[in-house]
Amino acid sequence: MARASSTLAILPARLGSTRLPRKMLADLGGQPLVVRTLARARQAFARVVVATDSPEIADVVTQAGGAVVLTGEAPNGTTRVAMAYALLAARGEGAEVVVNVQADEPLVDPGALLALADGIGDFDVATGAAPLDDASNPARVKVVTGRDGLALYFSRSAVPYGGPFRVHLGVYAFRPAALALAVSLPEHPLEHIERLEQLRWLAHGMRVRVIDLPAGEGGVDTPEDLARVRAHFAAAGPGGG
Repeated sequence: MARASSTLAILPARLGSTRLPRKMLADLGGQPLVVRTLARARQAFARVVVATDSPEIADVVTQAGGAVVLTGEAPNGTTRVAMAYALLAARGEGAEVVVNVQADEPLVDPGALLALADGIGDFDVATGAAPLDDASNPARVKVVTGRDGLALYFSRSAVPYGGPFRVHLGVYAFRPAALALAVSLPEHPLEHIERLEQLRWLAHGMRVRVIDLPAGEGGVDTPEDLARVRAHFAAAGPGGG
């Protein structure tokens, strides 16, 4: 189920996670977490690269037959993806669409990744959202959209007032020029207030299309998350997942 070479998936992966250090190398049924996510992305796309500043992560990905770009330090995942893409494009390995797949989501749905890449259309960026019942948790980022499914605002607060609520799913598809622009724009006060980088993009006029996607299983941010995905791969058996 691989897309043509016009789409490139990049998985930004850093070793020094604040909440769960070294989670990218955590064992999930005999394979490191980052390798599990890589395998899922490969079910959707023919071209998948892990972008990291860690030789340890690079080694395990290479041993699993994956491609790696060493980027050095980066302030966030989007910047790391942009750094990796610039290096690849300079080698003549560019693409029409760049999909930023969070490397800590070993249960990511390949079909959802494909839908995101297909849905970008003529917009700068595409991202996903799903229905949300409880909007009180500030860790669940909410999104409000307007015409053509374009994002109007992202917030940690319960917006719009009274609902219906949609939770933002942190996976993105970029046009390459939009990716370069996104990481070059000056910071905006709204992104500091909400601690959401995508508000910088909206404030500077970038068009972000929001596509309905399944809510999925979520990423690995806490020890409880790690236990949950370990249970999944244990139940799936050797080679499963």
